[in-house]
Amino acid sequence: NAFALKHNITITDSESELNKKFKISNEVFDYHTVLYLLFFKVNFTDMTLAKSIEAKDMVAIQQNANTLIQYADEGLEKIKKISSYNNDSSLIAATKKALEYYKKEAEVYAPKVTAFLMFNDKFENAKKTIESKSQKDRTNEEINNFNEMVKQINKEIGNYNTSSNSNFQENTTTVNNWNSVADNFISKHVPAD
Repeated sequence: NAFALKHNITITDSESELNKKFKISNEVFDYHTVLYLLFFKVNFTDMTLAKSIEAKDMVAIQQNANTLIQYADEGLEKIKKISSYNNDSSLIAATKKALEYYKKEAEVYAPKVTAFLMFNDKFENAKKTIESKSQKDRTNEEINNFNEMVKQINKEIGNYNTSSNSNFQENTTTVNNWNSVADNFISKHVPAD
C-alpha cells in the first residue's frame, strides 16, 4: 500500500481473473507437492539401493531395503489421509501404486539379490580353493561338488538376470506412470493462459 501510494498506483480489492488462476495454480502445486514428496522419498531411496546392489554391498543393500520398507509404509499411512483433488484421485492412486511397488521391491527383490550375492561369493571361494590345488591333488568328491556348484551358479545367474530384468521393467513402468499421471494432473487442473 505504501509503495502504491508513493508511486501513484491504484490498488483494488477485487480479485482479478489472473489472481484466481494463480490461487488455483498454487493449490494444485501444493497438492502435487505433498504427493510428490512421498514418491520422491522412496524413489531416492530406491536409487541408493540400486547403487548398493551395483557395488555388491550386502550390508548397504539390507539397510536400504529396510529404509525403503519404512518409507513406503509411512507413505501408505499418510496417503490414507489425503483426499482427492476436485474428485480427481489419479495422483493418489499413482503414488499408492508406486509406494506398493517399492515396498515389494524391498521385501521380495532385495533378498533375492542378497541370496544370489552370497551364493556367488561361496562359488568364487570354492573356485579359488579348487584352482589352488593341482589336478592330481583334487579329490573326486571336490571335483563333483565343484561341478554341482557350477551347475547351480549357472541356474542362479539365469534366475538373477530374469528377476533383475523383471524388477527393472517394473521400476521403469512405475516411475514413468507416476510422472505421466503427475503431468496430466497438473495440466488438467492448472488453468490455461
